[in-house]
Amino acid sequence: MANYTNYTKKELFLKAYRAKMCNISRACEGINMTRRTYYNWLNKFPKFKEQVEEVKESLNDMVEGKLINNIEKGNQKAIEFWLTNNKKDKYNNRKELEFTMPKVIRVKTFIQAGEPPVIKDEPDPEEDKPKK
Repeated sequence: MANYTNYTKKELFLKAYRAKMCNISRACEGINMTRRTYYNWLNKFPKFKEQVEEVKESLNDMVEGKLINNIEKGNQKAIEFWLTNNKKDKYNNRKELEFTMPKVIRVKTFIQAGEPPVIKDEPDPEEDKPKK
């Protein structure tokens, strides 16, 4: 086992957090500390919080690099993932439409690609009021 005497507990956590792919529970278990301690540190030490975010951003960069490599190789799922998350207006499979027809019916529908639209009828609240 490595000699950790020169590291603070926060530094040990950051190393474990990086090694465990930003999984808080696994990083805490790896250095024998509680999640409560982790969250206390986040609130109490702004520098620690910043370091945690840097580790997370570094992992995001690595994952994004792998996604881009797969896109360059022509991986269809990677291409679809990128487009549905970065060009939502054009490639998202779900569209939400909502409109109201005065004193008749309110309609809200979700259209999922490959499925027929589902229409949910909602009665006009004015119609439920007793007549005077």
